[in-house]
Amino acid sequence: SSIPLNTIYFRYKLYSQIKKLHKYKKFDVIESPGGSGWLPLGLPRNIPLVTRLHGGEVYTAFQLGKKISRLMKLLEKKQLQNSSQIIAVSKYTAVTISNLLQIYKKYEVIYNSIDSKLFEVNKNIAVEKGLIFFAGTIKKAKGVEELVKSMNIICRQNLDAHLVLAGKMTSFINGESYEEYLRKLLDKEYQDKVIFTGVLDRGKQLIPLLQKSEICCFPSYVESFSLVPLEAMSLAKAVVFTKLTSGPEVIMDGESGLLCDPKNPQDIADKILLLLKDDVMRNKLAENGKRRVLEKFTFEKWIDQNIVMYHKVIGLKQ
Repeated sequence: SSIPLNTIYFRYKLYSQIKKLHKYKKFDVIESPGGSGWLPLGLPRNIPLVTRLHGGEVYTAFQLGKKISRLMKLLEKKQLQNSSQIIAVSKYTAVTISNLLQIYKKYEVIYNSIDSKLFEVNKNIAVEKGLIFFAGTIKKAKGVEELVKSMNIICRQNLDAHLVLAGKMTSFINGESYEEYLRKLLDKEYQDKVIFTGVLDRGKQLIPLLQKSEICCFPSYVESFSLVPLEAMSLAKAVVFTKLTSGPEVIMDGESGLLCDPKNPQDIADKILLLLKDDVMRNKLAENGKRRVLEKFTFEKWIDQNIVMYHKVIGLKQ
């Protein structure tokens, strides 16, 4: 069929273009994402190739339980074989992709980062008692169905509890909007305890809402490496995150936040109720979470790690 031919043609064209440009102005190094295997032939004339793994077609198909394209698997595998350096956004991502492609090369983990200056605590914004906050695409893979169900348990025990979900809503399910579908998961008396805001302006709306929240919860099934929990932690919020995939690399359970089973509404509810009830624990996790972000996940740290890695690849002395 023409699709595989196009796929191969575009990759060959990219290779040829790099070769042509390299004649006029020598490349020291080229970085490419691993997903889709854009450089399966490696690079011409011994240019070092850095491949960064943060998902890709094979990885995504696997996570969603879809059929994996054999051609895409071959292209992604070939690119990794021809890479001088492999960087992954999390250990989980590296291990998963290595197993899927059955290629076990040495890799380095450089976590994604946030601009911690953008997420400085604003003392003028008061915390809203009982506000549980979620940000991200409102879809099944983000654990929103279980989070909404958990509100039936939480509201029975905590009268102040209310949930705000901010983000783009996924499409319809069996002819009804996803919002309607999610609302039906709530007991009648708690329907007004859950609010969907839609997409918010990051600076003017999202960050102030994060500041107001008492607890942030992101019970995702799948995360290569998520930034929203880091943003919440940077704002000194107690975070409940997923215990699956890269969750344990972001949060040390019971120390810098809590990890939950995203497929279990009772577990999500238990973790949130614990934090709503225990001010001392909530504040301790919030402080430790902020410290963890500043120690491990700042933009400055990310830049330094990348500079060291590029020096190594190009062969420069530090």
